[in-house]
Amino acid sequence: MEALRYADYPIRKGDDMSNIDLLVQKLAAHSSSQQELERRAKDSIVQAEFRLNHFIELVTDTLKAPASQKLLSITSYKHEHDLVVDGSPYKVNLTGLKVSITGKSITLKPFLQSWDGKVRGRLFLEGTKDDSRSITEANDRWELSTQHNSSVEMNPEAIAGLFLELL
Repeated sequence: MEALRYADYPIRKGDDMSNIDLLVQKLAAHSSSQQELERRAKDSIVQAEFRLNHFIELVTDTLKAPASQKLLSITSYKHEHDLVVDGSPYKVNLTGLKVSITGKSITLKPFLQSWDGKVRGRLFLEGTKDDSRSITEANDRWELSTQHNSSVEMNPEAIAGLFLELL
């Protein structure tokens, strides 16, 4: 977004109102564009939070299934992230999960990231399991990273399935 400077629209004694009108119009357009960017960013955040909450519920339900009842504990925590969308900063608080399975601690750290004008969710999984499978779908793509720095894109159902395999 170009910055507006008073020097670009000088107003001299005896001038008509054209420069003033032009500056006012540009300022109004700039303000309108900023409001639209903020509205789009907030809408994207709400959508991403909804999808992330759906994923958390899915993983929680999977882990609580009778077939997976081993030494399992699920602890929720708050994760705060600074998000910048189209140049506008946002601070987002999201709920995450810490899962302990038979002495192994796996932490799921969700946060939002923006690129290409879209807000997407990214999930970091810290644990001892290195899974190199890549499952990609056109919608609801999530990036799963392990402590071994291997990275695969998986949908929420596939990630929930991976948790089930770890039990």
